Amino acid sequence: MRRQYLVNPKLQKNIIYLSFIVSFVVALIIVLAMMYTFMQFEKTGETLGLSERHTYFEFLQIQKKVLIGTFLIVVPLALIVSTGIGLMFSHRIAGPMYKLKMHLDQLTESGEIKEIKFREGDYFTEVADAFNSFIQKIKNQNQN
Repeated sequence: MRRQYLVNPKLQKNIIYLSFIVSFVVALIIVLAMMYTFMQFEKTGETLGLSERHTYFEFLQIQKKVLIGTFLIVVPLALIVSTGIGLMFSHRIAGPMYKLKMHLDQLTESGEIKEIKFREGDYFTEVADAFNSFIQKIKNQNQN
């Protein structure tokens, strides 16, 4: 059975987009904070009267390059991971509602009344429980 991850594309794309944006904003804040920190380090060196060619400033430049290189690798990976997590999370939300809709469509078409079960880890299991309680009530009424 092929797994379909985008069962409600509008909802799921919004969740994925939101997780991407949050991760991007966090990364941006970290970069800005690091830039500010390096500016403070440079001001400290200037306040101490160190020359522009002093080892302290050379060290700061090396550290900036290392951090920029690290960020150029880590940030895209973090964005990919957060997008994947957003997809999985959205699937656990949209999947149960998709299954319930398909179940109701099948019930309408066939008239066969049967319970529904969501996957372990899905959200809205209480909806399945309420639906199954309703089905049991109907079955009990039909037997009387």
